[in-house]
Amino acid sequence: MRRFLAPLAPLILLGAVRAQDEEAPAPAPDEPPPHAVELRSGSVLVGKLEPTSWKVATAFGDLTVPVVEIRRVRFGRRAQPERLAKVEAALRNLGAAEPERRNHARASIVQEGVFAVPSLRAAAKTHGDPEVKRIAAEILKELDPDDDVVMTDDDQVDTVRFSVLGQIQLDAFKVNVKELGPLVVKRGDVEGIRSAAPDDARKITVAGTNCWPNGWLDTKIKVEKGERLKIQATGTIFFPNWGQAFTPDGNQNMGMMNGMMVGTLAARVGPKGTIFRIGTNFNGVMPASGTLQLILNIQAPDQPHEGEFSLVLNRSGD
Repeated sequence: MRRFLAPLAPLILLGAVRAQDEEAPAPAPDEPPPHAVELRSGSVLVGKLEPTSWKVATAFGDLTVPVVEIRRVRFGRRAQPERLAKVEAALRNLGAAEPERRNHARASIVQEGVFAVPSLRAAAKTHGDPEVKRIAAEILKELDPDDDVVMTDDDQVDTVRFSVLGQIQLDAFKVNVKELGPLVVKRGDVEGIRSAAPDDARKITVAGTNCWPNGWLDTKIKVEKGERLKIQATGTIFFPNWGQAFTPDGNQNMGMMNGMMVGTLAARVGPKGTIFRIGTNFNGVMPASGTLQLILNIQAPDQPHEGEFSLVLNRSGD
């Protein structure tokens, strides 16, 4: 299969692979960096992964991905067949005659959260039982999920060059933890994997047009809940009509808004996320999973301006 991999690459990029960013990808390091393996139990293991290359079965053939290139892995719902079967059984019970069974099924599905969303969407659209369709639609409205965090059936592997959708051909793998040695982890026990390389840096520019409330800059950087980011921001944005300049920490002469000084550099995760402060130096964990978005905490959508903020974002396994 490997001898035919190169001719298939353009097809993979058009179908099973989704480009992450328009900017040129950073070169992969010479040896595998540590990765943070997030378990469903809530624990996190940080270490180097084995085997050092993973095979992913895609719609266009098998693709071998070196671990050294992997930035993030999100295991799809097929990696947890028992959990998926539980959701499907609960969906069937939404149409049960007994109220107690219907209520128990609904509570079970709600507890599964975004994991159940694809099944709910399918049931709300095509299920043969009108009552199941109705209740599934109600639960979807209640969950109100962001597409960024909804689990797909396929595994997603984000590399330094592109993203791959398919099925990772591993039932288990090893995490070489410095203090504990190699630990065997079953894929069904894993919520996700992300790079823990301390030098995984990105540069971002925020302009004066990225202002509250509708000027959110989508960085296209996907983060996971609990992941630590370090962001340093520099620069000045000047609004001549007001005669006021703003640093990423805001401007104390302009008062407060959203619990921080006006003009402060702020962020949210996903289009429905809660705004939080970034400022000149940020070192903290992400409150949710999704795409990182940035904004100036100032209402000036049509104001002329000069300058911009320059950001350096680092992912950290700390």
